[in-house]
Amino acid sequence: QEYFVPWHLPFHRAEISGASAAALENGFAKKDDKKGAVVYNRYYHVFVEGELQRLVAGMSNATIVDQFYDKSNWCIVLEKL
Repeated sequence: QEYFVPWHLPFHRAEISGASAAALENGFAKKDDKKGAVVYNRYYHVFVEGELQRLVAGMSNATIVDQFYDKSNWCIVLEKL
């Protein structure tokens, strides 16, 4: 499943005169004065159980060391061979 998750970039880290200004002007981000941040919608893919394993199954230069469910998503740890 795919989601867009709000990502808050604090004003002190945002390039208000650069990329963030362009994103605000074009409607790709919103300004949240209350939180002192520029808010972007970040793309987030939620993996189903086994999906990551299937994606890396054909890799000959890495092996799965660990797999776990964390923060509402599946994760794997790979070791380079």
